[in-house]
Amino acid sequence: MKWQAGWSAHCITPHEPLDLAGLGGGRCSQSIVDDLHVKVIALRSGEQTLLLITFDLLWLSEELCSRVREHVRTRFTIPPEQILISATHTHSGPLVRESVFDGTRHAHAYEQALLHDTTQAIESAMTALRPVTIRYAHTPLEKAINRRRRVLSLSALKRFRFSYDIFNRPNPEGSNDPTLGVVHLRDRDGQSAYLINWACHPTLLRGTDISADFPGWIAPAIGQGGAEPFVLFQQGFSGNIRADVRRTLPHPGLSPVRWLERLCDPIQFEKSTSLDHVKSLAGSIAASIREITDWTPLDEGAISGDLLTVSLPMAPYPKHSELEKWVEQGDSVKAAWAKETLDHYEERKTLTMRIQRLSLGSTLHWVGAEGELFADYALWLRQHYQTADGLLFPVGCCERTLGYIPTAVAIHEGGYEPLRSVVMYGLPCPFDPIIEEKIKEKMALLMTP
Repeated sequence: MKWQAGWSAHCITPHEPLDLAGLGGGRCSQSIVDDLHVKVIALRSGEQTLLLITFDLLWLSEELCSRVREHVRTRFTIPPEQILISATHTHSGPLVRESVFDGTRHAHAYEQALLHDTTQAIESAMTALRPVTIRYAHTPLEKAINRRRRVLSLSALKRFRFSYDIFNRPNPEGSNDPTLGVVHLRDRDGQSAYLINWACHPTLLRGTDISADFPGWIAPAIGQGGAEPFVLFQQGFSGNIRADVRRTLPHPGLSPVRWLERLCDPIQFEKSTSLDHVKSLAGSIAASIREITDWTPLDEGAISGDLLTVSLPMAPYPKHSELEKWVEQGDSVKAAWAKETLDHYEERKTLTMRIQRLSLGSTLHWVGAEGELFADYALWLRQHYQTADGLLFPVGCCERTLGYIPTAVAIHEGGYEPLRSVVMYGLPCPFDPIIEEKIKEKMALLMTP
């Protein structure tokens, strides 16, 4: 056996009610469906080690990730480019990030405690390093769908005008990355760990329950009531992707308005998804993994990594007068955002995003990015850099997630991700469409030996 690996999970479920991040403010946790964890896999080849760290949270703060990286550097001399930190993006956990403007309160004390839990998990994984075999595979999983669709505007139609808007609706024709990537580790005692990568917003639970959503139920689904393997889930580039659970529209009856609504907006997502939907999706992932027969062994190879920064130009900046007006007259959320933008007016006209590559040998690669990237970027990476016998893991929601990272076309189209999410993420304004070109240029540089 040429490889060594160790893995560990530490529970990070809060012990007191906290605001739940995502889906807007006003949701305070009242019960626990399943525990949240920080999970770590350490991989070693020769003298080189890489760490994969995930949190069952929506986002992460820059301060937390910087302190984790510094601890790993001083304790284990592992360089930053060989550490990949990400969030699974569950919308049923506490908020661990500053400058979010949707009414959700930042869990400061909870975040401070996370550093200890994380360092303990890292220590346990490093201590557990032992010889393992590694194999990997990928298979399509058609259980998620593009969530951006052009819909005929009902309000405009009532005024006898035709116009279209982009809504959060199932779009079977939209871009999607259905690739379910799996790395399977197995030691001499038969203990297994699975590293799973798939692109899908974990938004099936939308109430006041704490939960890791579907990523937290994959291990029980694989175990099928027996011993559960260790599972570390890495969110893909899912900025425009969510689970394909559609609702059946009620019969419009005799109402002309209802008939008009059905004509304009016939396909919608189910709004009342439940734990049954969570378990069903996790079961589909587990079943797909069990059905894999063409595993590729990774016998040996060097560990390598690289870390680059991309400058992301912004669209025309709001004027001082506009921001001052919102401070005075806007609602509490928008007023707070406008004040934050004014306080940092000059320094935030260009934002930067880190992108990262981790490699095992020449065939197995991770590409991480500090944002909710659209699936189009994953498809582009696979087309250009995933070899016939290799596997590429696009990992979104890494470290200090900046916001949605759309394509140039999506920015021109508008909608929630490119435009309306700007205030929530604390961005001063939308991105310029040229960001797609800038990101792909740096990704190409990252992937070129």
